[in-house]
This record gives sequence, structure tokens and C-alpha cells, in this order.
Amino acid sequence: VFISAFMSCRGPGMTFAYLCRMLRNNVALLGAEATSLGVDLALLRSSDTVLSINFDPYGHETTQIARAIESTGATLICLSDSRATPLTRLAAETLIFPVDGPSFFPSIAAAQVLVEALIAAVLTQLGPEATARIGHIEKALYDSGTYVSLSKRST
Repeated sequence: VFISAFMSCRGPGMTFAYLCRMLRNNVALLGAEATSLGVDLALLRSSDTVLSINFDPYGHETTQIARAIESTGATLICLSDSRATPLTRLAAETLIFPVDGPSFFPSIAAAQVLVEALIAAVLTQLGPEATARIGHIEKALYDSGTYVSLSKRST
């Protein structure tokens, strides 16, 4: 699973990557610090899935993602503000989120909520094994001191 989320969509993309990694090992954020988008897309295979989070105006990366999807046949899931995104025609599924808000800037609040709902759906689909994996990770985080809780909890 590869996540394509750039500029202001990077936050929801990072959230998806973080939460999805708790459910499965094979999750990567495209164009992350230790790599480049070009390298990541060169390694894309038909068995891969790309989750793209984007809204108008679309970044130039959208064109690169579209070319890679077309050439590899990878599955594309598109989260966007409109069905008019350059990726919609290639997407197996398109989920729409509004970007209207009180600010001059487009709001990504709805994209964040959609990402969390999508993770809940993935967890439901993966079932008890994924739930047990989350429990194992959470316990390891408490045991290592990464998580600190002010309330008593049973583990």
C-alpha cells in the first residue's frame, strides 16, 4: 500500500500511513524523506494499491501518479474534493471530502475524518488478527515507555 499525499494533504496521508502500519507491514508514504517519488513509482507493481489524497489545485505529482497507475495497472483509491481530479478516471474507488471552511485556505479536516473512517473499515475487513496486532503494538509502546498514561489501565 502506497500513500500519495503531498503539500497540505501530507498530514492526512501521514495519519493513514501511521495507522495502517499498525495493521500491516507493507505500507509506505510516496516521496518520503529517504526516497524520491520517481524511485517509488518506478518500483510500483500491478499488485500494489495507491491511496491518493488530493484537492484542487492539484499538485504536479498527481500527473506522475496517473502515469504510474496507467503503466503498471496498480489499483488506485482516490480521496479528493471532486470527481474532476485527474486521477478519478483511473480510480477503482473515489471518496469525496469537502474543503470548504472558515479560512481562506482549503480545509483538510474532512480529509482527516475520511482517513480515520477508512482505517476503521480496513480494520473491520482484516478482523481479529489485525485487532490483536494493534494490542501487541500498544502493549510494546507502553512497555517501552513510549506511551505514558496517567490513568491505570489493565494490559
